Amino acid sequence: MKRAKALFYLVTKQDEKKIIIFALLAWANYIFAQPHINWVNYTSSIRATDIDIENENIWISTFGGLVKYNKKNGDKSFYNRANSNLPDNYLTGIFCTENGDVWVSSKNYGIGKFNNSNCTIYNQSNSGLPSNLFNTKVKLNNNGNIWVASLRWIAKYDGAKWKKWITGSDLSAFPIVSDFDIAKDGTVWIYSTDGIGKIEKDEYTIVSTIGSGLIAKTGFIKVDNEGAVWIAIEDDGIYKYDGSSFINYNTTNSCLPTNLIYAIDLDRAYQCRYFYIQSRFCNPNYKRDK
Repeated sequence: MKRAKALFYLVTKQDEKKIIIFALLAWANYIFAQPHINWVNYTSSIRATDIDIENENIWISTFGGLVKYNKKNGDKSFYNRANSNLPDNYLTGIFCTENGDVWVSSKNYGIGKFNNSNCTIYNQSNSGLPSNLFNTKVKLNNNGNIWVASLRWIAKYDGAKWKKWITGSDLSAFPIVSDFDIAKDGTVWIYSTDGIGKIEKDEYTIVSTIGSGLIAKTGFIKVDNEGAVWIAIEDDGIYKYDGSSFINYNTTNSCLPTNLIYAIDLDRAYQCRYFYIQSRFCNPNYKRDK
């Protein structure tokens, strides 16, 4: 503090207009010179956007980057643009591959492939991605094809060329694909401004208008090992589609503590369903329907 005061007095005698500038510089010089001050970059992970499971780790995409949560010991690791070259801190989706790659989609700068230390970024400038903005989800199917929900398009890259399907009405205030999942038979199930749809044999059709509207809602969709489709829709709990009808689970008829579900996933063994509610996990332990 003595150093700051001395410099402030010296400047006062020479030029009153420089008082504030030099005083601030002196204060900054004093602060950053202190050995006990260490800066650590903490981005917010309180708002999850998607989850996926890789062996013993649960990966979570958030508004503040990536979080890796170990199911056995509870350890957490945080990744962001500063330490991992992610395409954006505002991540919207995540997909883990069997070889350990973690694919992420972002709100502003395309998609990325993360390998625990660094990230390769794909966008409109170096790929056939339809949009850099609002890439809500990215996944790989059994053939290794990359599928991306890019604004209002579903896009597929087979290693040689890109193909895309458009969703939503031109009259919609904000047409967007919120989420999609790929069934074992290759059918791509989609939740968008249209409602619930699917791409089967390269044809896009709308299955139900549940959750549809002129303004996009937050939603998540997963297909389990038995082919049932699970959909979480903003403030509307969870829907299950068995191929013929929809069942709605909410706070009135299930153990869900809230109807606002931020993310949904199934474990690989189909033993339980994981839901992310606000800043914690929820495992309602649903029993299989007979």
